[in-house]
Formats: sequence, structure tokens, C-alpha cells
Amino acid sequence: MNEARRRQLEILRRWTPEERLRRGMELTALCLSARDARLRRQHPGLSEAELRQVRVREILALDSAEAR
Repeated sequence: MNEARRRQLEILRRWTPEERLRRGMELTALCLSARDARLRRQHPGLSEAELRQVRVREILALDSAEAR
């Protein structure tokens, strides 16, 4: 393990459970925002309802792929 990784783990271990949860939620929101931006670029003419359907299809496709 390199020094940067060791230092990162030191910092993470000092976080309270609340801080870990908050950071996890922030990371989740960032990922969802990036996914939504990608979908809007890929499907610029879709309404929000249509984009929601695309999101659901992606999630279901991932779930079925993981089940294999």
C-alpha cells in the first residue's frame, strides 16, 4: 500500500458515521447527476418522463446482467 492510500485511510477512519453517510450520499448524488447529464447528451429530444423511462430500462438491464 502506497503512502497516499495509507493517508487516505487514516482520514476516512476519523470520519464519524454521520460524516460517512453524508459523504456517501453526496457521492451518490454526483453519480446520478453525471448519469442524467450523459442521458441528456445521448437523447437530447426526450422529455423528463421519457428520460425517466430510459433510466429505468438501464437499471433493469443492469439488474438482469448481474443476475446471470
